[in-house]
Amino acid sequence: PGMAEPPEPPAWVPQVDEDFIDYTAASQGRRRKKRGAGVDGPTLVEQRNHNTRSPAQPADEKRSLQVIEEARQSALEERPGKVWDLARRDRESSILVQKAFEVAISQIQQAWDQQEWERYDWAVFDAQAMLRDFSGHVVDALKHHHANHVIKLLAEIAPTELISFIVEELTGQAVWAAKHCYGCRTVLRLVRHCGHGSPASEAAEAVIDEVLHEAEELCSDEFGRFVLEEFLTSHIPVHRRRVAE
Repeated sequence: PGMAEPPEPPAWVPQVDEDFIDYTAASQGRRRKKRGAGVDGPTLVEQRNHNTRSPAQPADEKRSLQVIEEARQSALEERPGKVWDLARRDRESSILVQKAFEVAISQIQQAWDQQEWERYDWAVFDAQAMLRDFSGHVVDALKHHHANHVIKLLAEIAPTELISFIVEELTGQAVWAAKHCYGCRTVLRLVRHCGHGSPASEAAEAVIDEVLHEAEELCSDEFGRFVLEEFLTSHIPVHRRRVAE
């Protein structure tokens, strides 16, 4: 694969994702129960103040790399991948997919920082290979108890150009997503992709505009309010102004 000019990377300082921490902690607790392990030692819930996701353990990273490698081979051989199925199989497989995306995005950033452009191209290719499994499934993923966390993570950490398909599939569905108990998490994170001037960023702004157009309705919705609160703290003045109006 090749790219004429690498895109500008996003900010790589994800905010605290307590929803992810609770989700991962529940999985950790289930594994402990299965193994008959004690409850001594810190849990992920107790790591809230670290302001980051828990780092992948060596075993987790090895499994994540296997997911990435399998996705690469599927893309090269032009056959369906397994990432979509993993994302919705169960909690642990969803977390594995999330870790794989974290590793893939980290590889993109590292290659960018070191200006290793061949490595960068392959890192982007790997991320796109995993993302292609979600094409046409964004709305279904947002409705799913496990898969929604993967879409939310992508909206949080992935470069805007890589998640343009998410924005496209939310076009016309933005208000529904903003009012959905899972979908609202992704919509509020799309604010971070606005105002960059790229076509993908402009598409994200169009989705946000759909939401802002129904701000009055969303004010009375349990989950819609969360989205509007994010707009009020947005760095984009027009978002704050339209919500206030």
